[in-house]
Amino acid sequence: MIEACYSGSFIPKLAAPKRTIITSASKNQRAVIRRTSSFSLLFFGQIERNKTIQQAFRKAANGIWFSQKAPQVDADGDGRPNNSWDDRALGDRRIPANLMTASLPPAFVSQLAPIELEAGQAHHVFEVELSGIQTDRVFATIISPDLDLNQELSSWQQLDQYIEEKELQPKGQNRYQLGYDNFIYGGDYTVIFQAANQDGLADPIQTTVTVPAGARLTGDVNGDQVVNIFDLVIAAGQFGQVGKDLMGDGSVNIFDLVIVAGNFGQSAVTAAPAMVAKIRLSTDQKHHIANAVDQLESNLQRSSVEEMVLGVLKAILPDRLPTTTQLLANYPNPFNPETWIPFELAEDAEVAVTAVHTLRRIIFQPKRTGLKIAQLHQMVRFY
Repeated sequence: MIEACYSGSFIPKLAAPKRTIITSASKNQRAVIRRTSSFSLLFFGQIERNKTIQQAFRKAANGIWFSQKAPQVDADGDGRPNNSWDDRALGDRRIPANLMTASLPPAFVSQLAPIELEAGQAHHVFEVELSGIQTDRVFATIISPDLDLNQELSSWQQLDQYIEEKELQPKGQNRYQLGYDNFIYGGDYTVIFQAANQDGLADPIQTTVTVPAGARLTGDVNGDQVVNIFDLVIAAGQFGQVGKDLMGDGSVNIFDLVIVAGNFGQSAVTAAPAMVAKIRLSTDQKHHIANAVDQLESNLQRSSVEEMVLGVLKAILPDRLPTTTQLLANYPNPFNPETWIPFELAEDAEVAVTAVHTLRRIIFQPKRTGLKIAQLHQMVRFY
């Protein structure tokens, strides 16, 4: 038995009388060996249940998704797999094994119907039911619609961007649930459910989740098919405005910010602090965000989502803008040969300085580099 990519190409070379060759893929297709699913794992799981070689082969061939269901078997020695002579040669032949079981593998009670999500919906809760046998683990494999089985891969790790594995949580007797939030791209997702105990794996069940093409997610303000901190910044930067129709109701308020934050994917929330450095705000945006922070802080009974919004907004706006434009006293005074003249700007403006004195030159030196004049105290240095 050969578990390998293009392993069907070995059959003509290895075929011989009284020899049975089983491969996990045809001569021109790949196979994927994963920790929880592979052709050989499914095949020998059936052998442990005292199935014949023919029964185990058919069950395993129909239970895999990643090699386009192309396992091969040659049992009559002619080097031409998967024909009636191979079935006849196999008959009810079995593989002997010293197996002992105290129970049975788990089994799913029923199949799942296909699911079609509405436009903008990225979340769905799955529920499966298993037989009353002890189950150690129930999990799901979510396969992105972007996965192309004919695509050439330079490493198996490339599959990780298309395939995600999630554990289901018990929700009552023999029932398990999975809430998944990342149905964000248009197309058909394949979701495969599996269960295991010490006696083997259940026969997997699967369903399809269809996401409308071009649908915008709830809270996806910038339309990039991801709801994250950038959407919250855009919404918060418009906070208090009316008529922009940003969130669909003609005004932007705390409710809109909560909608965006409430639809963050888990990875987006985790990555939020690292993304703060990439955000650049205008003065108007800073004023709107400051107003949102003030309103959130005034509510002493904030929800968990409101608390998250407040934390993110404070992270992206750690320093508050001046509320009035003013010229402050210079220091030191008197001075020789230099002095500092601080001033604050409440909004962006061109600044002109006229000094009635004999000066070689005037240099503007902000306390921090890389920011606009209106964003912090400015200093004028004379010498």
